[in-house]
Amino acid sequence: MKLQLFLKRKSAGYKPKKSAVFTKGNIAKFLNDAPDEIYLATKVVIIMGIAGALRRCEMTNLLTSDCLKGADLLLVSIKNTKN
Repeated sequence: MKLQLFLKRKSAGYKPKKSAVFTKGNIAKFLNDAPDEIYLATKVVIIMGIAGALRRCEMTNLLTSDCLKGADLLLVSIKNTKN
């Protein structure tokens, strides 16, 4: 009981910081305006994260050998998924 009271007194006035979140407009502006020569890998990760609906572990386990480039498409194989 004393510990709870002590912690409540110590946390008085504490305001947690909110994380910065990108809006749909911010992402669209970045994808359209950022130069591909510098940010191509970042753009691919954003698109795969949004459109691919990948989990964090699936995204980190992707290899370049998992991607096959066709004439007009890019086929990405995702291994070890829960679904």
